[in-house]
Amino acid sequence: MTVARPYAEYFPYGVNLRVPNCGFAADIELGQAFYVANFGAPLALSASGLIAAVQMVNGSAVTVSTFVADVGDATNIGYNGMVPYTSTTRRDGWGRNVSMIASTTNTRVASVVGYDYLGQRMQENITLTSASTVQGLKAFAWIVSVSFATAADTTTVNVGWGNRLGLPYAANSMINETKNGFLAANGGTFVAALADATAATATNADTKGTYLPVTVIPDGTNTFEIAMMLRRGNLHGNAAYAV
Repeated sequence: MTVARPYAEYFPYGVNLRVPNCGFAADIELGQAFYVANFGAPLALSASGLIAAVQMVNGSAVTVSTFVADVGDATNIGYNGMVPYTSTTRRDGWGRNVSMIASTTNTRVASVVGYDYLGQRMQENITLTSASTVQGLKAFAWIVSVSFATAADTTTVNVGWGNRLGLPYAANSMINETKNGFLAANGGTFVAALADATAATATNADTKGTYLPVTVIPDGTNTFEIAMMLRRGNLHGNAAYAV
């Protein structure tokens, strides 16, 4: 008989559910060294789903902090700030990274402020690199603002989401990877949780770690699952950086 693995699904907006030095969770057996994270079928990445062509102002900072219900535009963050995972109407999953691309030369620092799937407030600073896509490192479940620092340019910037997926618990390593129900021969990129002694900053990795599939990638139908070694005694990871 196969027993379905339980996964928590209710993470109310406005409540920080992170537990410092968390040593136990309902879906982790006592003494269990590894955990199987089923990511489902995440949607394909989007280069401009959150903000499309926000206009930079020469010599001035630019902030976007209002929302629309569907895809974002030049003055509003899309999907009411939710970073889409398997749905554009329902918040689910463990978050994913934010991406950015400028129309031409632009080296502004963009500050993304939002929350992880636990409702923990966090901030990430992402430095734009001309007309190349820059992938954030942290896994956001929703965002409340994106602020671009002062610079001398008049470019436009798109903000979307990438394929770097957040983890439910802090983990040290990936044991194996399953795609569409089969063990994967091509290993994705696994980034471990920040070491317990490492404080989160606005530019370092996600406090719980991330998983980035390669070759077979999210498209709304491909499914992903990994087995990973847990960070016992600090399952929710270090406190995120926030202002």
